[in-house]
Amino acid sequence: MIILAFDQATRTSGWSVYRDKELIAHGTFTFTDNNLGLRLWKIRQKVEELYRKYLPDKIVYEDIQLQQNAINNVATFKSLAEVFGIIFEYATELGVDNEAILSGTWRKGLGIAGTKREQYKPNTQKWVKDNCGVSVSEDEADAIAIGAYAAGIRNNCCRIL
Repeated sequence: MIILAFDQATRTSGWSVYRDKELIAHGTFTFTDNNLGLRLWKIRQKVEELYRKYLPDKIVYEDIQLQQNAINNVATFKSLAEVFGIIFEYATELGVDNEAILSGTWRKGLGIAGTKREQYKPNTQKWVKDNCGVSVSEDEADAIAIGAYAAGIRNNCCRIL
């Protein structure tokens, strides 16, 4: 089973690919165009490129949720929903199994602690370093962890081939 995982965002998105329980690739892509429509189009192109390269059996991505007490949260939620929709729609168009996973679900499943961003982001990077042997950015770490959770990995199972 090949899983393509995303920690999607409107500017920098992380991605990872697992073959069974082995991490075989990971990275990020960044688009900084001021025009959100252009960024969304480029994100779709990148998702398509990664699909064609790895031909996953399943695509997983982080679910979105409206945060309480966050500045500009509604605008952020709206733009993240558009990115979410691109991945969901593309996977549906292809007939590929896909799943949105809440951040709290994959973090809890992997035993990643923290209630605030400044806690759980570095803890996710540490989990990836300890379990996959790679030092990566926050976005990449989240994508690797989302993929690990979807692949059924809980610790010391993923490695780069």
